[in-house]
Amino acid sequence: MARTARVRLKVKAFLKRNPDSNTRQVYDHINSALRQGTTMNQLTNILSKDPDITRTGSQRVSSVITGRYSLGQWRLREE
Repeated sequence: MARTARVRLKVKAFLKRNPDSNTRQVYDHINSALRQGTTMNQLTNILSKDPDITRTGSQRVSSVITGRYSLGQWRLREE
């Protein structure tokens, strides 16, 4: 089994229930659902390189410390 297989399955299940979720929403769900969780680097690699997941756009978010930044929005590819 691949190192990220469990995380990949959880991400796909989450996106099936919640299409057009941003990276932060997926990250928070994975880290609350799995005991080991994942890092943001692992998650963005899964989201960007998995052929079943597609990026639908981006969302601007503001933060007190870092200012404004962009988060990707994701959904499962239509079959």
